Amino acid sequence: MADSFLGRTNIELQAEDLKVPYSFTFTVCSSLSSNDGHLPYGTNISSVAVTAYNQNGVTTSSLISGTPSVTNNVVTVKLNWPGIAGNYKLTFVVTLDNGDASKLEADFTKIYAISI
Repeated sequence: MADSFLGRTNIELQAEDLKVPYSFTFTVCSSLSSNDGHLPYGTNISSVAVTAYNQNGVTTSSLISGTPSVTNNVVTVKLNWPGIAGNYKLTFVVTLDNGDASKLEADFTKIYAISI
């Protein structure tokens, strides 16, 4: 269920699922010397590109609906049933606002398209 997704659990998509929003929070490190966040201290996400892949590593555009959005370091992606049962992953490439066009990559690999 989309409203209970915590980012560390599995996502299960079923054949009727269309444009189901999932949000992924990227936390900022609490200080320059900390390693307690996804993003370097003092930075925020200025843009994001999200790509979906099937279990064979092939890009699967049907899994993502529309353009992902980012607000306050929370990336929201709308997911669709991809048409074929299997395991899928999302790759996030975020561009930071620190002036030097830094980019970070993160993967989320717990997406399961199931047929009932």
